Amino acid sequence: MKPKGIVSFAFDVHLQPNERTKAMKKICVASSFISKIGYDKRSQTLEIEFYSGTHRRIYAYYGVSKEVFKELSEANSVGRYFSANIRNEYSYLSIG
Repeated sequence: MKPKGIVSFAFDVHLQPNERTKAMKKICVASSFISKIGYDKRSQTLEIEFYSGTHRRIYAYYGVSKEVFKELSEANSVGRYFSANIRNEYSYLSIG
């Protein structure tokens, strides 16, 4: 008997940043909570380094287009652009 309706599957996926992502060139940005951003067009990975008191946090966002990175880097408010267009739109992983 075939199942009817929607059948869903859940997979536990553990992603590891690749070596290219670790060595990604980043640029400093003027923001109260983001210090640097970087982009790898080959893997479509955006890295964002956040301020967190005296510590930094780095996240990699996956599947980000070159156009989105360009808009982020040229935004009048990098933090606002991030919150509106990236934060809840892309898969991400804490990498540092």
